[in-house]
Amino acid sequence: MSQYIDGNYKTFTSGEALAIYCRVKYSAGTVVYADAGEPYIGITMEAVATATPVTVRLRTASGTCKVTAAGTFSTAAQLYGADDGEVDDVAAGQVFGMALEAATADGDIIEAIPAVDNASPSYDMVFGPVLSGGSEQDIDDDPSATQNYAIGTRRQTPDGEEFHYSCAGMTLNTDVAVWSNQSQCVSYGIIAATSAAAATSLTITVGATDGPAGDGVLALNYLAGGRVVVFPHSDNSFVRTITGNAAVAAGGGTCVITLSKAIPVAATITVDHAEAMASPYADVRTGDAGGARPFLGQATVVATAAAPYFWLHTSGIMWLAPQGEVGDAAHDAEVVFRHDGSLDEHDYSDAYNTKAQHAGFVLTRAAAGTQGAPFVKIRC
Repeated sequence: MSQYIDGNYKTFTSGEALAIYCRVKYSAGTVVYADAGEPYIGITMEAVATATPVTVRLRTASGTCKVTAAGTFSTAAQLYGADDGEVDDVAAGQVFGMALEAATADGDIIEAIPAVDNASPSYDMVFGPVLSGGSEQDIDDDPSATQNYAIGTRRQTPDGEEFHYSCAGMTLNTDVAVWSNQSQCVSYGIIAATSAAAATSLTITVGATDGPAGDGVLALNYLAGGRVVVFPHSDNSFVRTITGNAAVAAGGGTCVITLSKAIPVAATITVDHAEAMASPYADVRTGDAGGARPFLGQATVVATAAAPYFWLHTSGIMWLAPQGEVGDAAHDAEVVFRHDGSLDEHDYSDAYNTKAQHAGFVLTRAAAGTQGAPFVKIRC
């Protein structure tokens, strides 16, 4: 049964020892201190040891609050988050609120009124939780050896730029677009066990040449975040997001996949068929894609196979290496991806790029209207 709190307080488990009246954030199923510039979910109402229930006054609560000062400041000072859950008048991240009392020393507990706009999306929105055992990872943080979010998790900045959590299959180059190395993982496999309408799983046959390496192998949950299309003999096809799959050994075999939503009709053994793909963000690469792989966006950090998990910039303003002149004349704004992820003008008379993947359009030019940087508005 799902739960919710209709009030100002909620009890969490502490992820570290916490002092009273300090800002906390949610991390890996617990609450820990929110440091300087970090968004917070509430303020502790008691001091506790680690792995202990702690009452938190939620950020959405009404009225004023008590909070711990990180330094000295005057009454009516504009406050920001500081390290260890405290507040200060030193600008860092979003505004916390206004001081209703002066702080004369580090550690003073003062009354403050939280900023009303703290409840608005003035910070990045991450559409998915931190995984168990993971930690928060920012857009420009170094790539992580630990997977901290589900592959494909979407993140949006206040100005609408979008990122997707991705896994690198090689050392990436940051000045060209990355492409998805995913092939179709299941090619027209038969339904291997009957599933009734409203079921949330399917059993499909993985062929001997299916899987990402073409050897019939599927790792546990490799398809998570991907899609499956089912072709029922008695109805229209339908598509579902895959949330997990059983492992399949070399040579293929049957595989149970779990789905995000129930299927609308029964899937019949040996009669109906399905095709499946993994998340396109599960293995991204740079280099010559030969024109046969889709480009997904730009890596803003250098991920490697040893530390492969990072946020891929998939929509917004980017700079990618141009191939020759881009945006160098009137009506020359549309750009496409070349075979290696660099940019080229979309020239219908050029057999090499007339059918290439659209990338976006040039935003900036030199003062004379010729090629500038160029910054390009891209949506992948």
